Amino acid sequence: MKFIKLKKDAKLIPARNRVLLFSGEGQLCLEGERIIPLVGRIAPLISRFSSEAEIIERFLPSEKDDARRVLDLLCQRGFVIEKEDGMETTAKSAPYVSAPNITFIGHATLLIEAHGLRILTDPWLFPHDRHISHAPYPITFEDLPPIDLICISHMHGDHLNLPTLLRLEKGIPVVVPRIEKPGEHNRSLDRMLGGLGFERIICLERWESFKLQGVSVTRTPCHSAWGITEQATWLIESDDINIFCGGDMLEDEEFMKHLGDNYRVDIAFLPISGYSTHVGQSFLKDIMPAETHDRVIRDVMGVKEAVQSTHWIRPKFAVGYANGGAYWYKHPECSITGGNVDDFIRQLEAEGSVAKGIDMRPGDIWEHKSERLFRG
Repeated sequence: MKFIKLKKDAKLIPARNRVLLFSGEGQLCLEGERIIPLVGRIAPLISRFSSEAEIIERFLPSEKDDARRVLDLLCQRGFVIEKEDGMETTAKSAPYVSAPNITFIGHATLLIEAHGLRILTDPWLFPHDRHISHAPYPITFEDLPPIDLICISHMHGDHLNLPTLLRLEKGIPVVVPRIEKPGEHNRSLDRMLGGLGFERIICLERWESFKLQGVSVTRTPCHSAWGITEQATWLIESDDINIFCGGDMLEDEEFMKHLGDNYRVDIAFLPISGYSTHVGQSFLKDIMPAETHDRVIRDVMGVKEAVQSTHWIRPKFAVGYANGGAYWYKHPECSITGGNVDDFIRQLEAEGSVAKGIDMRPGDIWEHKSERLFRG
């Protein structure tokens, strides 16, 4: 029996009734009204070795012919590798780390293991640039274990990465903020994810929680990016670890003091990019008054603000993240960011913060019970 699997350098990019595929073998465009959810269901299966029969079996009778056509095209155009058995090659070895633990994949992508669940935040494991063939971080998509829950903070492509989401199993529940005022730069996340084929999307209001097998995920407040794009931060709680994920937040004294006074935060992941936008050189010039076009607007905390936040939240440990992170990343939004992890840790110590800084780099794993960091 023949088994197939996507080549490592294959990239699948969904875009308005079509899926673009790129690899060293060339490129391919699959088009059709339902092509994105169709490929969204095929992609997780061919991200590991699967037989054609196993894949086709997952589809309704009315869908099987379309699924076969997609598989035939992928095989003919060289986007998959074939084997006569389904045995995987040896996976990358990792140190044994007891739960609860947190793997820092990169940027705002965390793999959290707690209470028997694996939670993935803001999944981003494929580069933006189709010309970059290597994986963005030491941990690749193929290294991921089965995922039980996904949390996505907002619609920006470095937090809601369509090529990554297209490859994930569509039965995984996804927690997102409920969008109150949908628009071009504030799209409904449940519609975006539903369009990819996800079957269970949980939209939360501020301070609303979703519980799964002893783990509670609460949507906590966050400003709207540039006053437009609604965002979330997350408080993830279980019996043995409470984690705050700050996404792309700005400093918010009232909320952060409330969090510190009323909740236990064991470890806080805080953005440190200090990302700023020049109004006149961005899409903002089309929606903001002319007199604002020479302004530069900071829309994410930098190192200074993240350190101040630890005084309000009072976590036991703090990690600076969401700062562009990947060494290969050439996206323009990183060109004016100055925050780095070393500065963050030095300033935490200099200001006598109650939080101890953890120097986590892509691929590192934090074992919470022993308070040990394993280098990736």
